[in-house]
Amino acid sequence: MAIREKENDHLPIPNGWHAMCWSHELHTGEVMPMEFCGEDLVLFRSRSGEARVLDAFCPHMGTHLGYGGRVIGDTVRCPYHAWQFDGATGECTHIPYCEEIPDRANLKAWHVRECNNLVYCWYHAEGAEPQWEVPVLEEFNGERSGSTNPEDWAEPVYWIFDNPAHVQDGHENNLDPAHVYYLHGAQSVPLDAETYKFVYQDDSPAMSAFCNDKLETPYGPVDGESERVNWNIGLGAIRMRSEFFGFTVFFSTRPVNEKRSISYVQLTSTNNVIDAVGGEIIARFDMEIPKDVEIWTHKVYRDKPVLCQADRPLAEYRKWCKQFYCDQNGDDNDATLRNVS
Repeated sequence: MAIREKENDHLPIPNGWHAMCWSHELHTGEVMPMEFCGEDLVLFRSRSGEARVLDAFCPHMGTHLGYGGRVIGDTVRCPYHAWQFDGATGECTHIPYCEEIPDRANLKAWHVRECNNLVYCWYHAEGAEPQWEVPVLEEFNGERSGSTNPEDWAEPVYWIFDNPAHVQDGHENNLDPAHVYYLHGAQSVPLDAETYKFVYQDDSPAMSAFCNDKLETPYGPVDGESERVNWNIGLGAIRMRSEFFGFTVFFSTRPVNEKRSISYVQLTSTNNVIDAVGGEIIARFDMEIPKDVEIWTHKVYRDKPVLCQADRPLAEYRKWCKQFYCDQNGDDNDATLRNVS
């Protein structure tokens, strides 16, 4: 076994809601093959406008419905023998050359939600039903009619990046302020407890990290507050607010498998600064993300990392993440993390 494999701890796919695609990518009557959480699925939009997800392989002869499948009403039709499967239940509803439908002629129907300009699918390693809902953010779900009111939210800017790493590796960045200074050249590292505060919601798996510090903007540093909120691993937002403007970055990541993930990122701001802030931040993403990808591509995952006292935000995030894996109970059993205050 290679040294890197010996050093690399296994991390399974986390439970939760994960993005499948942008809503505007999936048109009525369109069928897409989809790799999701190590599974082969078919994603389609029914004639009634609903996004649906089923297991991909037809129970008849194993045909992949995402390649050549056709939407018929609220069903998807197999391209090989034209069996039809209901998008909501996965049941076979029609076989054109046989009146009797076999009892086992069905596919798994996955739980789907659509909001915030994205289509999401629920994954749970043990097949449990959804245990919380996708948050609906007003910044990405309001009416947009060309208003010039500075307090209104502008049309989002969209961005996607493919990450050759586990979904948690990518999103640990959000709670790792030290790397922002050393890898990305930030002006300061907000590590003290008064500047960087964590809030955990009792009625949901969500957590937030608040930072009261100077916000770096295209107009220079301004006084403000930033909030990084996560609803499960790979689903979160960064909100920055000041006296003059606000902007929000929302992201959701699809785990393709345990070694690859695709992140869907969108940004909006108040109308008075979207032309400057939107372009500047996307340009910064384009410049800085490759630095992270280089790290993620060649690093290993350590289940019990050696952390120092200043790694408190990362330690807190690691403890929070445990609840999304079936083989961990969410308690902090790692002495290394327990000693970080």
